[in-house]
Amino acid sequence: RAAGLTLQELARLKGSEARKVAIARVIWENTTVKMSWIAEQLSMKSAFNVSQQLRRQKAKSPTLPKDLSQWLKNSRDS
Repeated sequence: RAAGLTLQELARLKGSEARKVAIARVIWENTTVKMSWIAEQLSMKSAFNVSQQLRRQKAKSPTLPKDLSQWLKNSRDS
């Protein structure tokens, strides 16, 4: 919801789309699920791709929608 995406829209986006990678980051940092699960749930091809996209996004710090940025910040503060 914070990313402004429906499940259908999320499935259609590329695995490297910044909002999708941001969601993957929150899931990875706040749960114990495997990257393969994240890849499957977010339609990101593979666990390797999830890992690679997380590293790339961390280095770039992309501009994200305000609600999503706030959600990410709150998840890190918890």
